[in-house]
Amino acid sequence: MGRTCDTLRWKSSCQVVLLAAAILNSAFLLTQAQEEIPVTAEPPQPSEGQDSHQRTEMLSKPTVSAFPSSYLVEFTDSITLTCEIRSGATKVRWFKNGRPLRKSDHISLSSDNRTLSIPSITRDDAGEYQCEVSNSASTRISDIQYVDVIYGPETPVIHTTEESSDLKLTCEADTFPDAHYAWFFNGRECGTGSPLVIQNATPEHSGSYVCLAWNVLTLQKRNSTLDVVVGAEVRDVTVTGPSVATEDQPVTLTCTAVGSSVSYSWFKGDQSLEPGHYTVLTNNNQNLMFSPSHRSDSGDYTCRGSNSFSSDVSEPHRLDILYGPDPPVIHEVFDRGRFKLKFSCRSDSYPAASYVWFLNEKFLSDQQNPLVRDLATENGGNYTCQAENRSTRQKRNTTLELEVQGRWM
Repeated sequence: MGRTCDTLRWKSSCQVVLLAAAILNSAFLLTQAQEEIPVTAEPPQPSEGQDSHQRTEMLSKPTVSAFPSSYLVEFTDSITLTCEIRSGATKVRWFKNGRPLRKSDHISLSSDNRTLSIPSITRDDAGEYQCEVSNSASTRISDIQYVDVIYGPETPVIHTTEESSDLKLTCEADTFPDAHYAWFFNGRECGTGSPLVIQNATPEHSGSYVCLAWNVLTLQKRNSTLDVVVGAEVRDVTVTGPSVATEDQPVTLTCTAVGSSVSYSWFKGDQSLEPGHYTVLTNNNQNLMFSPSHRSDSGDYTCRGSNSFSSDVSEPHRLDILYGPDPPVIHEVFDRGRFKLKFSCRSDSYPAASYVWFLNEKFLSDQQNPLVRDLATENGGNYTCQAENRSTRQKRNTTLELEVQGRWM
């Protein structure tokens, strides 16, 4: 895809593997979860006539020897550790990584506990071993004997990171000593080491990346493949969804865009939208939901799509929320000069409501809004204003009682 591997510019870390240093500097925790029992041994008691001073002799510092002392391969090699003691010790204890060694079926001990054997060693056996000797007069502990186990590599894991206009690929494999890494792009070798950094990445760098990890001591190799889409700029941002909805019903607007690693954000007019109350953002902010919708949600909505190096904004999407009518309000005005009474009716509604009047539940055919009636006794009674929204198919009404007494004309 695009330019060949040879034309790409790569940054890669160089590794200098110093096997001896790598092995000396590693330490692993033992994972045998067994009952902790001090590993001790009691030497024979002196017979009659022997000098009891031997039992209180000040001990010299023990040493731990290992055989074999060279590299140990997991599941293949075994190791024997020996606690070298001059004389006078009554107890011998073993420690791993500073903690008393836990007894397990995996580890065998000699009758005097001075020899510790680990058959078919595993990576969990790696660590720092010490032996401690003691008698009634003193206790001494040895220097650390390092046990290192060669293993791996396990199947590597590839991570991608976009930094400005660069693309960084990191490969990690569990292994000892540290693995060597080689990279392949669409089948051709492109670099060594980890991380692999592609400067000024463009869509031409999209394709299949393979990380090969190998251990120079076990001679084992493992690889992983990752398909990468790089540098596709954001374009064709579009908002889809209903243009008209009825209040109290859920409404969802969806934003789509062409590009890689697109992030989405929403705006109503010039105001950015955040989730809260009845506003919900889902699917990486691609979906904007009002659940339920409210008349205040009417407005022009835009969506912005962006990645690390580009962005684009959709055309405004108009959303109108139909609502109402709310219960109408009747206002009356008395015109004394003309002996007339005016009734006006208003209701909050979108679209605007239409109105009809009733007197004592009888439809008034000559109605207008405002409704004008002569101030006469025969015009007294219950006046009802009915507001109707033909889009929501809802109706609401309010009744006002009018009592006319005596002669007004």
